[in-house]
Parts: sequence; structure tokens; C-alpha cells
Amino acid sequence: MSGPKNVVEYHGLWWLARAPEVRIGGVLSMAPGEIGVLRVYGGLVEIGLPGYEVILGDLTDGRKVTICMASISNSQGGETTRLQEFDTYETLVGEHFDKPRAAAFDHVIVELRCLPAWVDVPIAFVDRPHNPGESWTLDVTDVNALTAQVPELGQVSLGRRTMTRSGRGRASVEFEPQWELALTEPMVLGDLLEEFVAPILFLMTLVTGERESVVKVSLVSTNEDGQSVVEWHGMNWISYRVSRECPFLRSPHIPYSTFAERFDQVVPNWFRFHRVAREAMTTYFSGHMANNRFAEDTFSNTVRSLEAWHRSYDKGLYIDETTYKALVNAMLAVLPEGHCQHFHDRLMHANEISLKKRVEAMVVMAGPQIAGAIAQFDKFARRVVDTRNAQAHRAELGDSFEPGELVTATYLLAAVLDGVIARQIGFTDADLVKTELHTQRWEFIRSGPLREN
Repeated sequence: MSGPKNVVEYHGLWWLARAPEVRIGGVLSMAPGEIGVLRVYGGLVEIGLPGYEVILGDLTDGRKVTICMASISNSQGGETTRLQEFDTYETLVGEHFDKPRAAAFDHVIVELRCLPAWVDVPIAFVDRPHNPGESWTLDVTDVNALTAQVPELGQVSLGRRTMTRSGRGRASVEFEPQWELALTEPMVLGDLLEEFVAPILFLMTLVTGERESVVKVSLVSTNEDGQSVVEWHGMNWISYRVSRECPFLRSPHIPYSTFAERFDQVVPNWFRFHRVAREAMTTYFSGHMANNRFAEDTFSNTVRSLEAWHRSYDKGLYIDETTYKALVNAMLAVLPEGHCQHFHDRLMHANEISLKKRVEAMVVMAGPQIAGAIAQFDKFARRVVDTRNAQAHRAELGDSFEPGELVTATYLLAAVLDGVIARQIGFTDADLVKTELHTQRWEFIRSGPLREN
């Protein structure tokens, strides 16, 4: 079922979930990080019908497929349709679901692009001339699963599946690490992606320091007939594993050994932290994981994330809200008619500390190493604020950072936010002292252009 390189093709019969009487042959093609395309050799829908369709398929190998979201993109043939093409955005391989968004699952397994290289799980192998009937024994050190109970979610574990290969005189046993969640209560697909898959992607991006993405998501549901397993494919996150020798993972932000020691504390803390700061984390990490973004966009996204998180952590009010509202009302009451709205709009946020103070507070919270490193750069917080204001109000970079300095400044802000998050979820200064300033990011910061004191 493989087509061109990196493209998976599914051949079979396809029909609309709402109109199962019309079934047409075709092929679904999916590639990592791209919108899928379903081509059917006939007409499934009338041209011009708006909205998304749920399309079901029976594959030539006997498997079932549910395309959760499909929209028609092309139709050929005039009165007698010969070909229709659909863009597909989300697919489940393994079962039919007339209403896929209502399907609930009780177990999920997630395999990630960088996870094997970061965990660096052992591989045992033997390579020798093949003698028919000969058996081999491989001594393998197993990898114990790490587990933690996450309130309102279930048991989260970082375990492994075992892959054994043999042939032509060679045999190997390899442990493939994977994240698993055994849910306390079944959860529908959309909630699973939001409450577990996305937070795990963000957490792995934090600890590895490398943009993480999904290789495979397996969803399990249990009923009186036994277990059903489906594989989820989405256009945004599907990727392939990096090599275990990947140079970018030789100096992660947080090594696996440190992470494993604090697993039962850090993992529940992370999910709790993510729930409280969901919007800020989604803004930050989705920007982190995006490809081909302009430096200006990445900078403003990082500043916005930093400010949003600090506001969720500390409102930063000079005086309590009740007292401040009373003062504003008293001030507005003595203003001439027609001026109240003007001053009201400007006083709305006057009780809140400035972005500069928030950046300075975050630098301190990021720990002494990062604070000491940033202290070397001249008026860093002031220059960040001036640049953000120039972008927001004049749609320009301003003169606080040269274009070449902007990337370095963004990396510094990201280091601050990563340092704060790591400490908020349970890592200590001692955990981070050997690795925090020795990542690929800090190598770039030290070599990048940015004015120092």
C-alpha cells in the first residue's frame, strides 16, 4: 500500500456516511505534514454543497477507514462525473464511525519523532553467518515503564514496545519508547487530542529542546466484544523519527535520566500547569513547532506567550481590583461630559504592571544561570518591550534590535520561558545546572549578534 516516498496510499471502496448506498472505488493518499487527498472514480457529492463530509472506506486488505473531515476540492467529467477529489484533514484507520467526533476511547498510545533518540533505549543485536536451524540468544537490558497518576485524566506512562527483527544471519531486539494513557473515564477524540496528545508534544518539545511531532497515535476502545484499535492521522503533526545519532539531541534541555528521576512529580504537575495556562502554552509551543516562520512573527509570538503566562500566574495589580474600580468611578464622575469613555479606555489597564516588569520578573524566575546570562545584554527587557510596541503599533521592527539580533533575542526569551516552566513543574536549579546553558540554543546565543553591556 505504499506509493511514492513518504506517501501512504489506501485503496478501496468509499462512501458518504450519510449516503451508504453509493460506493465508489478510489485511493486515499496521505503524506506527513500535508493535507490528505481522496480520489474517487465517480461522483460522491453534488458540486457546490458546503461543509465537511464524513467518508467511510473498506480497503482492499480488509481494514476499515473513517475520514472524519473531508471537503471536495475538484470534480471532473461534466454531467457524468468521472473523478472527484477531496481534501482530508483527519482520518481514523481501523474502524467505521458514522459520527467520529462522538467516538470515545479509554486508552491512547503516542509515538513521537524525537523520543527514541532522547531516551536512547538499548538495542541488542547479533550479526553472523546464517546456519539453518541455529538459534541465537540475545541478552537485553529491559526498559522499565515510568508511571504517574494524573488527576481527572488517568494513569500516564512512558513505556516501550519491543520490536524483534531477524533474517540473513542478523537478529535484533529494539525497545521503541512510547507515551501511554489509561483513562479513568472514556474520552472523545477531540478532547483526547487537546488534553493528552498536545500537552505531551509540548512537554517533549520543552525537555528535548527540539521541535517534536507525532509519528503515530493509536486509540483503543473496550466494549463487550473486546478491544478495538484505530490509528489517528492528522495533517498537522504526523512525522518520522529522527536518527538516534541526531546531533540536536546530544545536549537536550533536560536529559532523560533527570526526567526519569522526577517523573512521578513532574508529569502530574505538567498536566495541572497546562490546564491553568492552556492558552499561553498553546500559543508558545505551536509557534515553537511551526516551520518556516518569519523571525518577527516568532519574536512577537514568544513575547505574547510570556506575557500571557505571567498574567495567569500573577495579575500584577498595584492595588486590589475593588479599590481601583471605585477610584476610577470617582474620577470619571467629575469629568466633563463627553470625556468619560476616552479616559475609561485608558484607565482600564493602568492598575496592571507593565510588560517590562513582567519580563524582568520572568528572568528572575528562570533561575540564577539564565538571569546571570541575560544580565550581560544591555537593557534587554526595555529593548524587548520597545520592539514589541513598534511591531504592534507601527508594524515595524523599530531600532532596539537589528534584524540579525532579533533571532538571538527570541532565543533568550524562549530560554526564559522554558526555564520558568521547568521550575514550575518540579525541576530544580540543581537538576538544570549542567545542561541549561549547554544546549544548541545557547550555542547560537553565544555566537549570535546582540549588544552586550
